[in-house]
Amino acid sequence: MPHKIVITGGPSAGKTTLLNKIESFFQSGVAVVPEAASILFSSGHQRPTNFEEALLTQNKIYQLQRELEAKAAERAWMNCDQKPAVLCDRGSLDGGAYWPGALREFCQAMGTTVDREYDRYTLVIHLQTAEVGKGYTNTALRTETHAEASMLDSRIAENWGMHENYHFVPNQNTFEEKLALALKIIAPYFPLQEAEKKSFNISSDFFRKNPPLLHHAEG
Repeated sequence: MPHKIVITGGPSAGKTTLLNKIESFFQSGVAVVPEAASILFSSGHQRPTNFEEALLTQNKIYQLQRELEAKAAERAWMNCDQKPAVLCDRGSLDGGAYWPGALREFCQAMGTTVDREYDRYTLVIHLQTAEVGKGYTNTALRTETHAEASMLDSRIAENWGMHENYHFVPNQNTFEEKLALALKIIAPYFPLQEAEKKSFNISSDFFRKNPPLLHHAEG
């Protein structure tokens, strides 16, 4: 099995930006799982307005998440002679932050358990939602106010916080510093030779090839 890594956090935390940069840096051995909820809603699925619709929507997101992860794992092994990494734009328990109830109730509705979902992931990186005026933006799919986004960020922390390899990455002075902190945690799971790992410098090697976006965070 590849290393399966969750990149999570509230709206406008920088998840998608970080994942795009990682994916463009590695030619093989790394596969990115796009956000299942964004795929569903961008295809025209309506946002739920009651419990029955929420149940249907979250079930669709959960099943799509599992399918996308399986396909990404197949891609990651292609042309890779080491254990690859699958990086997920949100994980299966993120749906619990949008669920009108407790996380265990969410898992029961999805036909799973919290521990079973924890066991599916090697590492969980939680990027904090950007502050107002320092990167927080709205889009056609990201409609939450900053207060709503912060509340979701807190619920995500509650949902993932007991994972044995959970890491919270707070906002820094610059977005580059925030990404560098996250990358430092993820780096041991990149498919690099031991010699490459020793010489791999996050701030210089990575950002020289991928100049960061300092004032705007996607995801």
